[in-house]
Amino acid sequence: MNNRKSNNKGVKTMRTILAILAGPLFLAWTTSAIAVETDWKKIDAVLAKTPVQSGAIYRYGFPRTDLKVTLDGVEIKPGLA
Repeated sequence: MNNRKSNNKGVKTMRTILAILAGPLFLAWTTSAIAVETDWKKIDAVLAKTPVQSGAIYRYGFPRTDLKVTLDGVEIKPGLA
């Protein structure tokens, strides 16, 4: 019974060491993926739209075509609904 407790403690220690080592590696991997420059002109060409840009944020508007909205008998276009 005592051997099982010491083995369980060893597993916890190994997990802690793995987390300490893997954390910075994962962080370095994700930040290197973010650092890649994006060619927004190519994305504009594919989407055939020009985005509204606010700082580093590019917003492309796509009105919903699945909406059928009427108000007092007047149909409202999806871009306004």
